[in-house]
Amino acid sequence: MLEVIADYIKARRHKLGKHILFIGSSVKIPPEDIPLSALLEQLASEQVGHSFPELAVERRGAAALEQFVQQTPDHAQRCRLLREKLSASRPAEGHTQLARLVKEGYFPTIFTMEPDDLLEKALHTQHLEPETDYHLLVAGVDEPEVISVALKESTRLVIVKCGGDLDSKYLPLTAAEIDAGLQPIGAFIAEAFSVLAIFTAYGERDRPLLSYVPRDGGKVFWVNTLVPVSDEQMYTELKLESPTSIEYHRLQP
Repeated sequence: MLEVIADYIKARRHKLGKHILFIGSSVKIPPEDIPLSALLEQLASEQVGHSFPELAVERRGAAALEQFVQQTPDHAQRCRLLREKLSASRPAEGHTQLARLVKEGYFPTIFTMEPDDLLEKALHTQHLEPETDYHLLVAGVDEPEVISVALKESTRLVIVKCGGDLDSKYLPLTAAEIDAGLQPIGAFIAEAFSVLAIFTAYGERDRPLLSYVPRDGGKVFWVNTLVPVSDEQMYTELKLESPTSIEYHRLQP
């Protein structure tokens, strides 16, 4: 499958509007190699001082985030705390390799759920700087029309950050907060993802964006360990037939 994806990308090198890359919240952050989503839940648990042992394991992270959001409504404060937690982080190998591919013209449009600047740091090593060499836009911060124009008309790389941005002091954490930032550009997301799309590192936190992705259009390549299932009966049958399947399937009606 990876060879098939590579062939598609090679055929579209230096071509605008032909394919799009999505980077989700399951991307692992060095040096501990913890998924971003788990790191955010860890931060929330530390700040609220409660691990919610009374809840099912899969609900504890979301509960911590909900309480943290109520406890810390100030986005600037959230960003400061996350920046401190990421103080020892560095671009992962995936960031580095992606930056090289971007430099060589393989990816003209990237949507990412990462609020950190690890991808930007990797691009910096390739002598690519925001605004000079590419557009760096933040859903929920930048005006929707600015994002739309960049996606439709720019001849440079466009990166749209959909899960916040530490430099912009904006960090949505719950599904409702993330969706509030995405809703104004929902139509632009749908149009952007109508071409060939590659989804990587998808996680539960990314569900709000997936709701704006059209169910028709170009090919979709799903490069992930997590597979969303919309049919509750099918999900229940999966659990009964193969209990271990819940490790890589999630019910998302």
